[in-house]
Amino acid sequence: MTILEQAIEHLFHAAWQATLVAAVVMLVVRWISLAPRLRYAILCVGVLKFALPPMLAFPTGLFSSMPPLDHAPFASSEWMPGAPVLIATGALYLMGFALAALRAVSLFRKLSAICAEATNVTDPRALELLASTARDLKIRRSVLLLESQTVTVPFATGWLRPKIVVSSDVTLKCDELRSVLAHELAHVSRHDIALRWLAAILGVVWWFHPLFAILRRNLLAASEECCDDLAISVKGVSVSGYRRALVNIAEQASRRTFEWAAAMGGEAEALRARVLRLASARSRSVPRWQVLLVALMAALFLPGLRLSSERLFPRLEVVLIHTESSGSDHDSRHAARHVQNH
Repeated sequence: MTILEQAIEHLFHAAWQATLVAAVVMLVVRWISLAPRLRYAILCVGVLKFALPPMLAFPTGLFSSMPPLDHAPFASSEWMPGAPVLIATGALYLMGFALAALRAVSLFRKLSAICAEATNVTDPRALELLASTARDLKIRRSVLLLESQTVTVPFATGWLRPKIVVSSDVTLKCDELRSVLAHELAHVSRHDIALRWLAAILGVVWWFHPLFAILRRNLLAASEECCDDLAISVKGVSVSGYRRALVNIAEQASRRTFEWAAAMGGEAEALRARVLRLASARSRSVPRWQVLLVALMAALFLPGLRLSSERLFPRLEVVLIHTESSGSDHDSRHAARHVQNH
């Protein structure tokens, strides 16, 4: 089998497994009322399925319980598409991949340019609010606070070296600034930026998959709701002040966010939905069955197919085979000595 055929086989198995998981995940989050952080966790299961190898087997996996694949479906002449079809399919995928990669790199370069030209915030009040909010969220890493004239929506970026960029043209009151910093620091505390990087890279690989785009959009929306809930739990942040900060940002901001960053703003409709949710939100405990649902979906859907029945526990089977062979050799030598003695 050629490299092109192996790549198409890998993509084929990854695509149908991830499609089924993404469909189930979207049905669950649409039909079951879940807390934002549990909805986020279930959406993470769907996104991670697109990242994991399709042949990664595990005993709890639903796909791992299927009959093992002794050969690829394209390995036989019965299933093998013609060479022109394979070449055309590969060329079409690579063209889309290249365009998606160019778009992602362009956005990343623009984000890097904004961070490079941004200047450090020197206002003692803002720096003190940043430090106190970071302590409340138990963030031990150093977070840099920058300001820029080219942005209207505050955002957090930087996986290893987190930084928050705010607009130097947008004036915020003290409680509004605390709300903004609490939201962006919540992204840092939850490591949302790393997952956004992963989702952006997967968006390049799966540029053709509509369910992945829907899954990713819902994941980012759930991430914002989780950070809203975490931000209003910070000392000194009130729900009314936080809502005013969202409205203020929505009025002054333009619709420009980056896939590699976590911005407090967003589409006007999404911002209105977040404001309304905060107005009607009530603190409640998470039902235990919802936590078990997340764990069950991860255990069932993340593992992949088995290549063959001998490969699920290869190390254990090697030991067993070695033990059996050693036992057979011992029996043979014992029988040989018995024959010689008689």
